[in-house]
Amino acid sequence: MSTSPPVNQRVALTADEDVLYEVVDDQVGELAPMGAYEVRLATLLAARIETFAQQHQLGRTVQEMLFDLTVATGRKRR
Repeated sequence: MSTSPPVNQRVALTADEDVLYEVVDDQVGELAPMGAYEVRLATLLAARIETFAQQHQLGRTVQEMLFDLTVATGRKRR
């Protein structure tokens, strides 16, 4: 049985911490880091989606990438 928190669990941050975070609905939260299983799963999914997207000329995939969507959504991540 795993004792690590779920990936989507948010943790309160202090102002002096240098951590990755996201701001959703004006609340700052840190996501627990992904484990090896989650990273491997993301890699496999990205590879399959990339292959499909290339075959059908639909675009590209990326993983472990943060996009600045602040203007469009009012949400921020670091």
